[in-house]
Formats: sequence, C-alpha cells, structure tokens
Amino acid sequence: MIIAVLGGFLTSAYAQENDKPYLGKLHGGIDARAGFYQKDDMQPLADTVGINTYLNLNYEYKKFNFGLQYEIFEPPMRGYVPELKGHKLTQYFAAYTSDKLGVTLGSFYEQFGSGLIFRSYEERALGVNTSLRGLNVRYSPVNWINVKMLAGQPRKYLDYADAFCTGADADFKLSHLWQKEVSDYNFSVGGAWLLRHNSKEKPLSVEPENVNLFSVRTAFSAANFNAGLEYTLKGASQSYSSVMDYVSQSGDALLVNMDYTTRGFGISGVFRRIEHLEFRIDNTPTPIYVPLNYIPALTKQHKYALPALYPHTANAEGEIGGQLDAFWDISYGWLGKYPLKMTFNASYYRSLGDNLMKTMPFFGKEGKDLFKEISVEFEKKINSAVKSTVAFYAQNKYEYFNNNASYIELVDVLWKINKRNSIRTEIQHMNTQMVDKAWIYGLLEVGFARNWMVFGSDMHNYGAEKREHFYNAGASFTYKSLKAMASYGKNRGGLQCVGGICRFVPAYTGATVSLSYVF
Repeated sequence: MIIAVLGGFLTSAYAQENDKPYLGKLHGGIDARAGFYQKDDMQPLADTVGINTYLNLNYEYKKFNFGLQYEIFEPPMRGYVPELKGHKLTQYFAAYTSDKLGVTLGSFYEQFGSGLIFRSYEERALGVNTSLRGLNVRYSPVNWINVKMLAGQPRKYLDYADAFCTGADADFKLSHLWQKEVSDYNFSVGGAWLLRHNSKEKPLSVEPENVNLFSVRTAFSAANFNAGLEYTLKGASQSYSSVMDYVSQSGDALLVNMDYTTRGFGISGVFRRIEHLEFRIDNTPTPIYVPLNYIPALTKQHKYALPALYPHTANAEGEIGGQLDAFWDISYGWLGKYPLKMTFNASYYRSLGDNLMKTMPFFGKEGKDLFKEISVEFEKKINSAVKSTVAFYAQNKYEYFNNNASYIELVDVLWKINKRNSIRTEIQHMNTQMVDKAWIYGLLEVGFARNWMVFGSDMHNYGAEKREHFYNAGASFTYKSLKAMASYGKNRGGLQCVGGICRFVPAYTGATVSLSYVF
C-alpha cells in the first residue's frame, strides 16, 4: 500500500507541464509467479501452493538514484530452497553517479573480473540473490583507469550472512600510454583482491576467520580478435567432502578465452582449470550452500528441451576442459536469397582425480571424463515467412559411476502467416544410455492478434521401464511491458539451468501463473 501511494504521488508530481520544475523520474515493477500443485504421494508434506513475488520501486533525480525491493515467498514455489519462506524488504539503496565517480550506499551488485573470485548478482529463475549491503565505489580518474572498491555484508536468502566482505578491483588500459590517438587495438591488465571475514563461529566449521582471494588478468583486443587470461588464487576455505565431511582447502583457477569474428564467420574458444574453488557466502557447514563466486558450466547453453535434459554442472573441487564455438553464414546461389546459418559447438571436461587435501598436477592424475558434447545446428529461411532449424547433438555425461551417451536430433519450423499470426512447431528425439533410454518431444505454439500465444508440448520417455508423459499447455498475453502467462502440466524432476548455473526442480503436476509489469 505504501509503495502504491508513493508511486501515485511521485508519478503525478513529475508528469506535469514542461515548464514545471524537474522533479525526477519514478519507475518500478512487479514480477510475480505462483504454482498450484496437486497432492503428491511422493512428497506428502510439500505445499500445494507456492508464490514468488518481487516488487521494485526506483526514483531518479539527476545524478541520484534511490531504490527498494520487497520480496514475498509465501511459501516459495517448488524447487526453491525453503529458507526463502517469508516476506521482507530485502534491498534498499541510494546511489550517486557522475562521469568519473559512482557511489552506492545500501544494496548493490558487483563483479570482479569474470566472477571466479567474486560475483554478487540476482537470478530469479534460480532463486539466487547474493547482493551486498554496504558501500560500493567506482572511480575512473582518467579514461584508461577503472577502480572498484567495496565493503559490505552478503545477502543470504531473505537475510544477511554472518560474514563481511572487503575488496578492490582495478583495470588499466596500458596501450593508452603509448597511443596518442585512437588505435585499432587495446591492451589492458587488471587485478582484484577480496577478503571475507566470518563474524560468527559455527559449530563443526573448519574454516579460518578470514579468507583472502586474489586474481590477476590481462586482455588484448583488436578489430576482429579478442583474447583474455585470468588467474585466481583462493586461500583456505571450507568445502564439503563425502569422504571427510568438511575440510579447509586452498585453491586456484586459470581461465583463457579467445575469439575471432569477421563478416559471416566467427570462432571462439575457452579453457578453464579449477581446483578447490568452492567459496561459500559464510562458514555455515552445510552440504548445500550459497556461493560467493561464480563458476558456471562453460558448455553450450541449450534453448531446446531434450539437449538440456542432462546438463553438465561445474565441479568446483577440480576439473579441466573447455569449449569451442563457431558460426558460419553460408551464401551460395543455389541456397537462394537467404544464407544457411551453421553453428558448431564442442566441449569437454575432465576431473583432476582424487585431490582431497592435496594439489594435483596441472592436467590432473587418473581423472574421469565428466562431460563431452558435440553439436551442429543449421538454420535456414526458406522465404520471408518460413524459417527452419535442424540440429544434431552427441553428449556423454558421467553419472551413476558410468559414462552415459545421448544422441539427439530435432527440427524446428516457424511460419509467420502475417504480421499478427504465426505457428511454430518442434519435434525432438533422443536415444540415451541414461535410465530413461529414449525420449520424444513435441511442441506447438500459435501466436495470434499480435499479443496472444497458446502453446502445448509433450515429452515422453518411451524407452523407459516406467513410461510417462510430461505435458504442458497454456497461454500468454503480452502488451508493451505487461506480460501474463498461465499453464498446466506435469513436470519432470531434474536440473533447471540458467547461464550455466543450475537448481534441482522436483517432479510435480499443477498449474503455474505469472505476471510481470514494468512502469
């Protein structure tokens, strides 16, 4: 009610005639989702209703910005941790930004380098929010120096962790020192330091009071080529071991990336080695934890259902590997007016071996293959109304003490009937050595009247001993910044991933409704 009254007052205040004094801008939004679940014999104590709601309000006045975020999980939807249950004003901040200086007091997000040392961020689809409450300063005294400094308490679910972080990050574009004019290339070096102080002792915790992390990085960019290297060193911190329960180990990481692009062609590669890089938000000894750094699985981010069924999750205790991406727009007369777009991806990750309480050789010793994938996708516009995609994937994932191969083929066809109506359909198939053996998936989407869409899908494990249909049907409405959706279906339990970070979503049957609006 307070937010609604304040919003109405300030909106009317600044939406006056142009000759009135400038009173700033107010904007905000609501992002709400709810699940209504059938009772399940496998989860007899699970809630039959789950609600996740975010309310935001921001006010801007010249170089100043003020914001609030209120969150409601009463209770959280299935698949989100029960510690989120409740409602609270979780975030609030005041910020000042000029050309050279930015200062935020209150809640803020920040990242050092690639995030291997530190990243605070929000991802609502995963129930993740690791913002800091404190002071964040960004300063650029000249256009080739950028400095970040922070001090704050990291957020943990709806509250804040028993820890305090202090850190700094700097980036220097050294090529500016010998370039008097704009050049075709840039060379930079940077580094970061972070200290996390545990403000409260926890029973069974083996972590020291202070944990320090350091990183150094360098980057080079030219007209068509980019390259970067980052090395991260982590002091002793707590991690979970199924063999020795909780242990305190130091670790490190090396990340190398390169890419080259030209008209109609591009190729990029990334290599990463990580060992003992688990870095928790505090010293609470629990197997499931909130990370303070960012270690995504550097594999292909799948938009289709079956290729995403058995994803790779990064092994923070030790893995080495990388991926290669390439795209090519093939244009020949016999292909017609529109080029054939081809994308290729290959990734491979391997464990470092039994490295409990010890450091392994660079390439590991007696490690196991964790994940392999090769994929190729072809996209072609047949004419101005029809576009089709054909794709093939070969995956191999280590699970249940075995390497399990999967092979997927799919076809995706979009027909834009006119400016108001469209039809899209997918057919996917998988043969796998996983327990389900074989899958088939179908999807139909119909868009009409510009703003409406209805959809239906079914995923069937026809090769399994216990065969099931996992179906979903619903409708969505979009108008400017308003989006509403409702659906009903049977959901398969498994990992849901966003940007290489995953959460487990249990199986359920029920309805989901969502509403988002930004003003």
